[in-house]
Amino acid sequence: MPIHVLPDGRYLPRRDGHHVWWCETGLPGGAPVLVLHGGPGGRTRVASLAWFDGLPVRCIAFDQRGCGRSTPAGALEHNTLAQLVDDIERLRAEAGVERWGVAGGSWGALLAVAYAAAHPHRVSGLFLRSAFLGSDAEVARFFAPWAAWLGEGGAAWLGAPSADPLALLSPDAPADVQPARVARAWEAFEAAQGRPGGLQAAPQGRFVPPAPAPEPAVSLPTGLAVQLHYLRHHCFVAAGTVDGWLDDLRATLAARPVSLVHGRLDAVCHPDVTAGLAARWPHAALRWVEGGGHDMDSAPMRQALTDAARAWAGALG
Repeated sequence: MPIHVLPDGRYLPRRDGHHVWWCETGLPGGAPVLVLHGGPGGRTRVASLAWFDGLPVRCIAFDQRGCGRSTPAGALEHNTLAQLVDDIERLRAEAGVERWGVAGGSWGALLAVAYAAAHPHRVSGLFLRSAFLGSDAEVARFFAPWAAWLGEGGAAWLGAPSADPLALLSPDAPADVQPARVARAWEAFEAAQGRPGGLQAAPQGRFVPPAPAPEPAVSLPTGLAVQLHYLRHHCFVAAGTVDGWLDDLRATLAARPVSLVHGRLDAVCHPDVTAGLAARWPHAALRWVEGGGHDMDSAPMRQALTDAARAWAGALG
């Protein structure tokens, strides 16, 4: 039956102070598929599980440390890429899975690659949507329109020059900066960039400061706090590490199904990233989505992802 709500979940045994939530749906005896959410700081969503509706697969998903239903919400201590990879391996054992296909979108694509590099014998295939690989160049390209979009009025509302949000939320940010306002602007910026073509397609778009109203709490939303934590630490990946992973996986993945799906007009995760993956892994099934942006709920992306998932899952065996 179609998935409309997330199934009831459970928790992995607590580790490092984190209680990680996970769930499963689909065919209990089907090919196991792990679905990784994006972010950093996202959560498991029905939309990503729905790609596999009606397919003979057992879908397993979890909320990463500090995210979604995992507790403590927004916890940053003991929250690194390597520890998320370790959580995935613990989840595999807990679920009684020998090997599984791994599907991840955006930030989830980097986590999928990191896990495959660490445990290649546990991965039966990769399904990567709108891939992000954690480089400083990718982050800089995403934030490039920030200052122009914010404008003088937005900068004045934030109480600081229009530096990128990483600087505005750093410990040495100007004292007048209000984190809650930066969070509101950041979320609006992400939404604008998530549309097909992002702000480049709508250069007239500018941030409009909200009308005067009671200020929200000073603390950052938990999801944004996790995202900021990872971006400040360069996603916990040393320069050159991901290139090594991708090269090492070339031979490992050559006989396993790999699917790459990316919107041509994605302004959050640039299509060049997926083009580079396709060049490294020439056997991968590459699907460009004309008119697709970063939003996986948009009609063109949703249909392309459903079609690609069907082909990929059928090849998992």
